[in-house]
Amino acid sequence: MTIPPDDLPRGTDGRIPQWVIDEAAGRRTAATGWRTWEPGSPSGTGGGRDRWDRAPRRRRRPRRLGALLTGAALLAAGYGWVQLGSPGLPAARDATLDVLARVTGPGDDVVALADQMYLTDTGRDVLYGARPRLLDRQEFSGRCEGRAHPNVPAALPADVGGAPGEPAVMGCYVAGREIVVYVPDDPRLRPAVVTTAAHEMLHAAWDRMGAREQGRLEPLLETAVAAVDPADPVHEQLAASVGDDPRLRSTELFAYLGSQVYPAGGLDPALEEAYARYVADREALVAVGTQLRLLFDQIVTEAETARGEAAAHEAAAARLRAQRDAEAALPDLRRDDVAIAALDARAREEQAAAEAASRRAEEHVADLASLQEQLHP
Repeated sequence: MTIPPDDLPRGTDGRIPQWVIDEAAGRRTAATGWRTWEPGSPSGTGGGRDRWDRAPRRRRRPRRLGALLTGAALLAAGYGWVQLGSPGLPAARDATLDVLARVTGPGDDVVALADQMYLTDTGRDVLYGARPRLLDRQEFSGRCEGRAHPNVPAALPADVGGAPGEPAVMGCYVAGREIVVYVPDDPRLRPAVVTTAAHEMLHAAWDRMGAREQGRLEPLLETAVAAVDPADPVHEQLAASVGDDPRLRSTELFAYLGSQVYPAGGLDPALEEAYARYVADREALVAVGTQLRLLFDQIVTEAETARGEAAAHEAAAARLRAQRDAEAALPDLRRDDVAIAALDARAREEQAAAEAASRRAEEHVADLASLQEQLHP
């Protein structure tokens, strides 16, 4: 192979044109006219294959398995970091929770619950990011013992005319980890589930707020709770949830007032603005919670009505028996056996009605007790 001399003229790109090499070697070259552009030659050099004519290179398929494994590893690492209490910036923890929630996606039961809570998109992000778990009695047992931010529902009557029932924990929120909510078997208790979930979601929302915003809302929350009727069960609930840790008061105020208190016209506009980021219709949400009290009040009323009817029928039966006995005690000539038989039949009817009403009252009381028992997992 001949190596051309190093002193030959070169082009601007540093290469020696072929015709220069040929002339230096004493070889004749044929004159070439101007070349015209030919299809397939974007460079305008016509003839031959250029870089546009080359067969396309086979693209390497993406390593899907590797990508999936990497994604799974990142998810596992993020979940583990969250489970360890999310060391580092709260904002980074919240972002991780949102990503995990979007990747895994909420279950249909959680989405339905969010609908019943009237949540905004932001409220749904907070709820889903806290990975809510809706558990039956067996699954829920012991899950909220000693956990942060328990939800205590309003005390409800344990029996007609008896002492009020003791409040029980129905859910809890552990900052940066999860929301746990107990779901009773009886669908009539669904309002308690909705209110509890809303309460815990608001804990998670408060946890995501900056210290400056929390400080701005705290005096407004104190003013709001001071205006609530002293007989309202929210005061008892608040005291039970805060316990002997005053650091919990602000977050509990935000959660209880936001999920259970809506006076005419709403709370302070600044508070309502804060709640509106998470709940689209807070008045409707609070109304859901009142349905439970209405249910219990209705059962109590029906039981008391049945008891009253039983007493009235019992008294009527007693009067009829007394009249029957008085008629039967008359001398034979004055005694009316037909009237005696009629009084006896009426007395029996009234007695049967009294017993039926008494059974209805007992059924209402048993129903009330069953509901109360389900609210104490």
